[in-house]
Amino acid sequence: MDIPGVGDGLDLWFQAWIQGFLLLFAEIGATVVMGAVVIAIFAFFSARTVRRWFWCAQAGRAVEVEFERRGPLRTLARVRSCSAFEDKTAIGCSRRCLDGNFRRQWEQALPVADGRPAR
Repeated sequence: MDIPGVGDGLDLWFQAWIQGFLLLFAEIGATVVMGAVVIAIFAFFSARTVRRWFWCAQAGRAVEVEFERRGPLRTLARVRSCSAFEDKTAIGCSRRCLDGNFRRQWEQALPVADGRPAR
């Protein structure tokens, strides 16, 4: 037996309940997306350092260089220190070692002994 008006009210209540859940899920999804964007921006602008040992033609000897990597592809952005100079942070050359092809022209230098066990 159908009671007039009861089914319509229940349908409206159920529809409002579903819309409330959809709105909640949309807000959670937007929050997750915004969080991912913020993390991506911090990752994009963060800098990492790597050390490389190679033969430097300008110095005429093997050097240890600390590079700073930046950007989404983590490309070498700048030279932070170089053992070819008395003050390792006072880089006085043209920094051609940022180009990997330039560094690989010569045979690879042996790593500098720093007291750490070999891998």
